[in-house]
Amino acid sequence: PELKERGLVADVVTFNAVIAACQKVGAWERALAILDEMRQSGGLSPDTVTCTSAISACGAAGEWTIALALLSGMLAEGPGAD
Repeated sequence: PELKERGLVADVVTFNAVIAACQKVGAWERALAILDEMRQSGGLSPDTVTCTSAISACGAAGEWTIALALLSGMLAEGPGAD
């Protein structure tokens, strides 16, 4: 939302960088919110980097159930465009 307010458009690389940053600071809930925002943005699909960053964020915080659910969803959707 903040990017849109400034007239900027995020791409997959932007989302990946933000989710990876969330992982580094232990903000797993924020990482999931950003992943959800990406999915709802219309036109952008998470790639392998996106998903592994979100999974890592959850795993680092000890949220293994959520990390495994993300992995399961990623495997069910098949390979993304990398």
